[in-house]
Amino acid sequence: MLVSDNKQWQEGETSEVPIEERREAVRRVAASSVLKKSARLRELLNYLADRSLEDDQACVPEQEIGIAVFGRKDYGAREDNLVRVHAANLRKKLEEYFATEGAGDPVVFEIPRGSYALRFRYRRKEPCPALGGARRRWPALARQAAIVTVLMAVAAAAGWWARGSWRVGTAPPPMVRKLWTQFFGNGLPCEIVLADANHTAFQDFIKTTLPLRQYGRPVLNRQFVEERYSDPEVQRLIIRLAGRYFVAFSDAAAAREIEALGLAPDIRFRYEFARTYTAERLMEGNAVLLGNKRANPWVELFEQHLRFRYAFDDESTMSRFEDTQPAPGQPAVYPTVWERASHCQVAMLPNLRQTGSVLIISGGDQQAAVAGAEFITNERWVTDLANLLGVSRDGRFPYFEVLLKTSTVASTAPEFSILFCRRVDIK
Repeated sequence: MLVSDNKQWQEGETSEVPIEERREAVRRVAASSVLKKSARLRELLNYLADRSLEDDQACVPEQEIGIAVFGRKDYGAREDNLVRVHAANLRKKLEEYFATEGAGDPVVFEIPRGSYALRFRYRRKEPCPALGGARRRWPALARQAAIVTVLMAVAAAAGWWARGSWRVGTAPPPMVRKLWTQFFGNGLPCEIVLADANHTAFQDFIKTTLPLRQYGRPVLNRQFVEERYSDPEVQRLIIRLAGRYFVAFSDAAAAREIEALGLAPDIRFRYEFARTYTAERLMEGNAVLLGNKRANPWVELFEQHLRFRYAFDDESTMSRFEDTQPAPGQPAVYPTVWERASHCQVAMLPNLRQTGSVLIISGGDQQAAVAGAEFITNERWVTDLANLLGVSRDGRFPYFEVLLKTSTVASTAPEFSILFCRRVDIK
């Protein structure tokens, strides 16, 4: 529902927003893609909305919510944190919605911390940038740069896409089948988690690499942008970029190459996007994490088991892998030389509760990631991996970590070699 032209968009309290506009605001959020996959959060939102619309000053007890929404007749706030956890998740979803899909909604609302009552207000109207001959050109240039980036990604991966061995309908070679079914043939789905290319671009704009704890938080993203850019038009462009979903061509091709191994029905693959993924899913199931931790921050959860760590310098915009235990006479840093040479880390590890497996393909650049996907799906390279790990034809693969050295000439398909390989012992 739109606000009439004679009504200013300004911050106000719940009592200043008519009840019908409040109902419409809740309806939009409940029907949004942000809550599409969470029926329980929608139930919680609708219940809190009903209670808040009944009484502007409603104080909704936690115990009441535990009983009414979650069906816990003996719910006790001291012993159970179920309501608090779901309320915290709902607050994050509301922040995400109003910063992205609902960025133009006239009425916004929140759940203040320490309360379970919704608070509504009109959104503050932002001043429009001046138009005319002195119009700013930066946003237009940024759009052109984004388009060029996408085209470069497509061009860089095109050579490998043409070379890729599409094996749909054919049985996978024996050593490849052995590795994949051993780690992922446990009856659980294997989720291919695609890297968040927009998150990488956003970090480039703010010149700050964000850790996992700051990933996917729209309110925090807006704060970073407002601190670094004063132009409202530029701010809106970057915030809009951060809220979009884009997958690099190389990641899409890598995912397609994995699925094309022909391992169904032994392994059931499904695709997920890094920004909508959760740590809970890394506790129980199988996953393939595509991308380094700057593009797929979930990799950060497994760094404790890895000898090589991806790093990025925001000033020089150069990436590298760092050896945390360099051998005497060996380098401690393995840098990326854009469009020429890089490295890719391929690691197989247990999930967070050791009930499934997680494959990490972390490249210093897109071409290196392409090499990593080819390495782990190619019979020759998987056989070399088995030999290096001491795996007999009847033996089992251990958890492992591999560092590949990659090289590219004129955006052709990457060449690579094994630089380092080790068993990973999980205690």
